[in-house]
Amino acid sequence: MDGYPLGSLDHNVPYLLVSGLTTSNSELPLQENLKYERKILLKSKLPAAEGADAKALAKYFQSVDEQGKSWAAVGSKTPYRFRIKSVGRTIPLPPRQARLPERTETLESHHILHSPFSPLSPVSSLYPDGLIDAQWIKKHQELVPSVLLCFYTLTTDPTTTTLRDNELKNDIGELKAMLAKSGYKTRLAVALIAEPDSTASSLATGLQDRLENIRRGATLDPKSLFYIPPQDSDSELRGVVDSVLTTLYGSAVEYYRDLARHSRKKRSRGIAPPPTVPPTTGTSRTLSIPDWNLRYDFKSGVFAEFRQEYDAAVRFYEQAYGTLLGQDVLDVIPSWSPRWNEARLLSDVISIRCLRVHFRMGMTSLAVKRWQAHRDNIQDFVDRRGHGTANYGWQAWEARWAMVMADLIEKIQIPGLTNPSPSVFLPLTDP
Repeated sequence: MDGYPLGSLDHNVPYLLVSGLTTSNSELPLQENLKYERKILLKSKLPAAEGADAKALAKYFQSVDEQGKSWAAVGSKTPYRFRIKSVGRTIPLPPRQARLPERTETLESHHILHSPFSPLSPVSSLYPDGLIDAQWIKKHQELVPSVLLCFYTLTTDPTTTTLRDNELKNDIGELKAMLAKSGYKTRLAVALIAEPDSTASSLATGLQDRLENIRRGATLDPKSLFYIPPQDSDSELRGVVDSVLTTLYGSAVEYYRDLARHSRKKRSRGIAPPPTVPPTTGTSRTLSIPDWNLRYDFKSGVFAEFRQEYDAAVRFYEQAYGTLLGQDVLDVIPSWSPRWNEARLLSDVISIRCLRVHFRMGMTSLAVKRWQAHRDNIQDFVDRRGHGTANYGWQAWEARWAMVMADLIEKIQIPGLTNPSPSVFLPLTDP
């Protein structure tokens, strides 16, 4: 499936951003046209956590992230799945709104700024009539976390506990205020770990009162503050972290449910929002109401995948697919134009996501029918557009579509369909 845009077919699981276990900071993986937009930076003044526990936590989060990337089907008893990225004390987020283009007549009217990933913003590669692309998916899988988990060190020095605890409260409060000001609905969670070489006895005195004081002072929800005591082994530490991640998974699911609810609410309005600046060059076409309905349904399907609610994901994907191949979207785009090719590719992406969900639910027969139905739909579509199927272009697409099914079976590791041995045939032996 290498022929599809990077990120468009990623298996989506909640994105967790961890701060405070490393001192290195990373850049946002933005497209070239967005690199010069004003980014949002959340900064903490306190140093990153240190010690053996901090290193063990960072290593364990890497293994959890690798599991989150896997397409292999998992059992219903798996308590959580996350994609996890670690950053230092400077936390970058993409801009919420694109800047107004230069040389724009600001006196003509009140310009409404939109997301740089939206076809309403001139800075977007989708402007003014693109449907949706992989950058929107990557925004939620790699750029904007569902939960921001910040690690801090809890001091054991009795002479400085009050001072350090107050610094903790102030830093968490400032970070919480910056996150709210950013406009993102990311949940904030805090994990406290003991200083290196701390013992249980050195932490026992007044520990519960200190934790409650920090929580109240930082106005944190009881389920958003965690304390990770010193452990005798890495396996015990992983057990404690698993409990933390299981709790955070519930918050992450609610985050994506809220995003889906917002998307459905905008769909119910039945209006096509105007762009920041009306297009003046090239096509003057902007997205219609059916185009926006397609976007909202596709977004709802992706958010359902983030929540691992596969029935809902298929329902929204099928709605988006039906709208896309209907008479109001793909039929009105000029044939074989760049936007038409993008829309055609989007139909493949939606179909592949439907296939993957069917496979993950164990509905292999339904997946095969869905695979064949998309092939037939595209064949009928190109026939009606006059190019037909007696050409190299169709044969190349048909070959790629067959490879899609083979790749899905291999990646998802469907029981009974995986090859236990690299040998296809038994070797011949002499009688």
